[in-house]
Amino acid sequence: MIGGRGATRLLLSACIALSGIAGCASGGGSIFSSVDSSDACGKEHAAFADSKSFYLERTAEGALLGALGGAALGALTAKATGKNVGAGAAIGAGVGGVAGGATGYYTARQQQATDQASLSTAVYGDVSKASAEIDRASTTFGLLRNCRFAAADRVRGDFGQGRLPRDQAAALLADHKRRFDEELKLARDYGAKMADQDQQFRFAADSLVKQDPAAQQVMTQRAAQLAYTTTAPVKLRAEPSPSGAPIVSLPKGQRVQVAPGDETNDWRQVSLKDQTGYVPARYLAPPSKVTPPPATDNKNVQVAVAATETIPEKRAAYGQAVDDAAKQSNLTFNLDHTTG
Repeated sequence: MIGGRGATRLLLSACIALSGIAGCASGGGSIFSSVDSSDACGKEHAAFADSKSFYLERTAEGALLGALGGAALGALTAKATGKNVGAGAAIGAGVGGVAGGATGYYTARQQQATDQASLSTAVYGDVSKASAEIDRASTTFGLLRNCRFAAADRVRGDFGQGRLPRDQAAALLADHKRRFDEELKLARDYGAKMADQDQQFRFAADSLVKQDPAAQQVMTQRAAQLAYTTTAPVKLRAEPSPSGAPIVSLPKGQRVQVAPGDETNDWRQVSLKDQTGYVPARYLAPPSKVTPPPATDNKNVQVAVAATETIPEKRAAYGQAVDDAAKQSNLTFNLDHTTG
């Protein structure tokens, strides 16, 4: 354990390493959007933009945790080798901040925990919060998308019925498109932060399970249950393309693990023992029936299931919804586009 004064020095080193990324003063305040009364979808925009308070501030907090963990490790290493502790902390903080999505996050949580149980509980709380925030972002984005598209439909309808001249209708659609383009960018920013969290939670879950034989057994059984099966002989390729270099030939009936959400056109990324590559989706059959994992008080299992199944699936669905909305917007905000 690091004493209070030492911990303060390490935190300051971490803050210095992270200057420009996260503020080190307590408080800070959340980012909440006010409603723009000139925007027909102002309330929906504000609700979606409120996720900034999680994806910007909490991401900065995650980087800070990573830097703090790196600072502590750097200081301890420097002390053990007789080098300058302050310099070691600063270097460690920088490394932790860069790594701070994955190893830095877990290292910091380890240092904060009083025992293994409290570590698992803390990580589980973080994963649960992230899962709820993906739900919130998905719901508010869906409502915002629907509002923008409905508004565009009304404008095109008014133009078609002669209630709006072309220049005014075009200007209204252009305004909605400009706003929605900005919202799509924000949605993708959220998605990038979700991906960072995905990595840190996977690393944490893997680390927790490795230390728990009972959790290892449950997750091994779970992985076998979730395995896809090849429906015909097929080659595992290095790239999602027929011209991709073949890695190995898979027989019909081969069980493989499919990466959640990693779908490229008609190809899926799959893993087989220590090999990873791509297989055409048409040659893969999903599990016929997935039985929910048995109720367990094992927090390491709960973390692993949430981090490796729930979070990736929700993130993939969110990303697909954003991509679909972006494609649809090209037609929706076109004044001459007609539906039906």
